[in-house]
Amino acid sequence: DTERELPTIIDENYSNAQEEFKKLNINPQKTILIIPDATMFDYRIIDSSFWINLAKELERKGYDVVFNTKLDNYKHFKNTFLPIMDFVAFAQQIKHIISFRSGINDLLVGMNISSLTAIYPSNLEVIWADDKTFRELHKKHIQNFNSEFDNMFAIHSLNNNFKRNDINEIVYNYNNKGIIQSILERIYGKGM
Repeated sequence: DTERELPTIIDENYSNAQEEFKKLNINPQKTILIIPDATMFDYRIIDSSFWINLAKELERKGYDVVFNTKLDNYKHFKNTFLPIMDFVAFAQQIKHIISFRSGINDLLVGMNISSLTAIYPSNLEVIWADDKTFRELHKKHIQNFNSEFDNMFAIHSLNNNFKRNDINEIVYNYNNKGIIQSILERIYGKGM
């Protein structure tokens, strides 16, 4: 077991996050951050209408919704794109984060953020893995298991990688209403 060294968040990062809360005119305790895109997996399997419907439902429940993306699809919502440590300070202070599974999730979980829902693609093929060695490693590792998907999920699961069980992990199954309901129950509790 190797000890992971966490990045340091300094007072300036928290100050910058507070400035962003003011600029966006949001209450951190009532803020949900949505991260709809990624470079690790193909985020395009989830249509932007899913994220927009989720955001509208959260707003109906009284939450401030902020997107963390440079994609044009979400311009009519509040948006932030901070330097990485300011982003972590921002994320530590808000109600919940809903994210397509990406590398930023590893950083957030590594920084002990547990108010996270990570949505995994139903096909866990890593799209940025152009390197032949990485592909061969995945191929060899997968051959040791009965189910390719189960193995890939075990490799990429935040709860598995960080030895936790408090991250809400959802595999996208195209049932948008069911997934949105599951996320809302996680945030608000059962019997909303």
